[in-house]
Amino acid sequence: MTKKLTDNNNLEYNVEIYESSKDTGYTNLAIMYTMQKNRVIPGIVDVKDVLEIYNKACTIMIDTRDLAYMGSVLARDGVNLKGEKILSKKNSRILRTLMAICGTYDYSGDFAVDIGIPAKSGVGGGILATIKNGMSIATYCPGLDSKGNSLVGIKY
Repeated sequence: MTKKLTDNNNLEYNVEIYESSKDTGYTNLAIMYTMQKNRVIPGIVDVKDVLEIYNKACTIMIDTRDLAYMGSVLARDGVNLKGEKILSKKNSRILRTLMAICGTYDYSGDFAVDIGIPAKSGVGGGILATIKNGMSIATYCPGLDSKGNSLVGIKY
């Protein structure tokens, strides 16, 4: 799906980073088991398989062009620049909403007030911001602040 969202068929995950995340993901595993205990995740689901997919997704090697393209799909209600429907309008809206309320971790509220548009940051240093008019912007700088956001990317 990420390849479709970015229009980049060459995307791969970083094996070295993925391998290190397998050895240190105890908190995520505990959260997954808690979710399963509380029936958020069905009991028949192998949470280790889900966590493996999550860790691979978190280590996909993308650049600012990929981020901006992905943002344009969200901004265009799930339609890419070729006119193809990649996501539903409803899911695009949900993703933009999640970006607005928790996309920049503990800085999300301040980001919403200071900047005023939905954004998603990643621990790799990328930030994607988008609005519902077809526009998107992406930035990248690997230095992170205490909240896990790009030091340079959140400067305004």
